[in-house]
Amino acid sequence: VSQSRYERVRITERDDLTCPICGPLDGTPEATWPADVAGGPPGHPNCRCSTALRLVRPAEPEPAPQQVEDDVPEVLRGSASEIANRIINLVPDSAKKAINDDVRLRQELEDLYTQRAKATDLQSQLLITKDISNKVSEINKNKSNIAKQEESTFKVVLPALQSQNPQQVQINFNARFTTREQADLSAIIQQTVGIAAQQSGGQPITINVELNPRRSVLGFYKPSNQTLYVNKNSETSTIVHETVHAMQHQIGYGVQATNAYGDAKTAGKTPITASRGYKTYTGITDDDYTFRVYDAKLQGVMGKWCEILTTGIDSIMRWDSMKDRDLIELTTQIIKDGAK
Repeated sequence: VSQSRYERVRITERDDLTCPICGPLDGTPEATWPADVAGGPPGHPNCRCSTALRLVRPAEPEPAPQQVEDDVPEVLRGSASEIANRIINLVPDSAKKAINDDVRLRQELEDLYTQRAKATDLQSQLLITKDISNKVSEINKNKSNIAKQEESTFKVVLPALQSQNPQQVQINFNARFTTREQADLSAIIQQTVGIAAQQSGGQPITINVELNPRRSVLGFYKPSNQTLYVNKNSETSTIVHETVHAMQHQIGYGVQATNAYGDAKTAGKTPITASRGYKTYTGITDDDYTFRVYDAKLQGVMGKWCEILTTGIDSIMRWDSMKDRDLIELTTQIIKDGAK
């Protein structure tokens, strides 16, 4: 029996014969007995008292005051897992359906390829090839729907993630963008930058916007001149993605967390080197683009694992179906920490 949990108490007979010495001591702990009876019963001739051990329950600790996270938007309060679930609930059902349709169509396409590989006669192969062509058309048609749904999703999610003291941004356009195009692009860029809190000093970051000269890519950010290159019809996700790169470059947004995460996830793994020089670690998560590493110069200004956070944010519509839950929670934690 642990002495720290029990104490010895005095027990009297509790009747008319109980003496005036022992009566007041009934039920009292040993530590409070007077010196003349401190040794316990018998306290005097003919004493009928006894002792017993009484369980002493430790005092219940005061409940910790509930942390009030007034420094972040309501959607970012709580654990990373709670935040992820909350953001998933913000995604419109139509957007979730578009993603689920994409998953289904791609699986059906894979099944068709498997069927054609197993077909033994030419006629069956030709029929399946036609089905494959039709399925590819369905996938491409659904891509357009996904792009529209992404736009509606970011219009709902980005405002909910705004810091209470948002980072300011100076946006400069060249003359080739119309007033309407500038307004639309500015709204997306400002809301993306606004998920981060204003850095000390209060200076805005700078993003210059130019038309994309590379037809082979949807858009890109160039650190050397702080320029975002986009197409006039660039999807919202592309603008958000490249704006986050500008934040990584100019205010170090999420760089420390993604560097640690990327190093841990790729430890002991061998990358594939692409013809353009960058390296990709494959098979780690849903999208191999997540673990792409660029040259040392770019790493020095945007972090080693600059695509981890951008693809995490890109995947907001897919969060409820993503297999890599820790990537989702890393992204939400960075957004929460960056909003303070």
